[in-house]
Amino acid sequence: MRDELLSSDRRAGPLFGGPRTGADRSDAPPPSLRSEADGLSALPRGTAVRAGTPQGRRLANVATSRTAWGLVDLAAPADEAGLRALLREVPIPGSISLTYEREPSFFAADAALGDRVATLAGRLGPGGAPVAVVSRASRTVFVGGQLTRVGYIGGLRARPEKTVRTLVGQGWTQLRAIHDADPVPLTTLAVTADNDRIRRLLSVGRGDAPALSPIADLVTLAFFVHRFHRPRPAAEVGAADDLRTALGPQRDIFPADTLALPGLSPADDVAVDGAALSLWDATPVRQTVVQGIEGTLGTLRPLVNGVLRVAGAKPLPANGEPLRSAFAVRPVWRDADALDALIGAALGMARARGLAFVLLGLDARDPALPLLRRRPHLAYPSTLLAAAWPGDDVPPLSRPIHAEIASY
Repeated sequence: MRDELLSSDRRAGPLFGGPRTGADRSDAPPPSLRSEADGLSALPRGTAVRAGTPQGRRLANVATSRTAWGLVDLAAPADEAGLRALLREVPIPGSISLTYEREPSFFAADAALGDRVATLAGRLGPGGAPVAVVSRASRTVFVGGQLTRVGYIGGLRARPEKTVRTLVGQGWTQLRAIHDADPVPLTTLAVTADNDRIRRLLSVGRGDAPALSPIADLVTLAFFVHRFHRPRPAAEVGAADDLRTALGPQRDIFPADTLALPGLSPADDVAVDGAALSLWDATPVRQTVVQGIEGTLGTLRPLVNGVLRVAGAKPLPANGEPLRSAFAVRPVWRDADALDALIGAALGMARARGLAFVLLGLDARDPALPLLRRRPHLAYPSTLLAAAWPGDDVPPLSRPIHAEIASY
């Protein structure tokens, strides 16, 4: 599946099964329901669309679909405990199995996704606990140097029961309804390389499933923080913003807006000559928890931990422990050397704060990647996909693109 995905031309059409019509769309709601969306795009930015709120009631008819097998609707505050349990109990597979959790509040982490966020919950019966969840967010980025609204579909988790697959078509239908209420030319979603189960769910082309096509391979680098990383003087006030103004529009999908990330402040800015980022410790609202380490790294884990201790780095987390990490947010750089120096400065700040890792996302084609790989790190590959519904005018993107992993 992965080789097929990566070798396909993104202009060639559906990879996992595109939009269906007629009898194949047996779970699609009547057109009259979709027409009742008043326009999510008219809502103020910073809006979280949930059941029971005025915004949720606005989309109530288009974001609820029910069949004999279950239903998909807007998540409500009453779903808090069930949604957080779902994130804790459904890991992302791979050589390092992880859960991406949102304690103590599921909805408090929405700010990292975009300035408008709607979350859908799948249930096997009315009033049942969520067995699947997915969020759709939108925000403003640069594409071709121009301000452009884009969407992102993320946070997809589903329990392994086979019956959950019956909710996939409904989920796509509701996501299409939200898209129609808040139309954007480009919607993306990211899938980790080893998450074959989610890829299989995406291949269920029911309901209003969009055409999915690859945009770029991404790599998340988790840099180890060790004793040789030294804190540097704080960045001059405004230095990071000046660099972002100059360099940000040059890279497609670079965020034009500064989201209200919980706890982020100007004191988190890191800037060197020709490069800047903000270091965001998301732990108060989002946690990355290790659930297992397999393969060579798992076998050599005691040895690796010994080497890390000698280097003054924190050992790999035990199963059930969170990564003490921070995201490199809205990074910009003039060239590879500037980015490498910037990461060095960020690692110094991270050491002063007692963190173990700094996380940076890059397009796999980025020319800075070979230089950065020389630093001790763990790497997590993924693929960024475009989800296109009929009528979407997907803009061409220049590679390498920007990868804002704190918003994935």
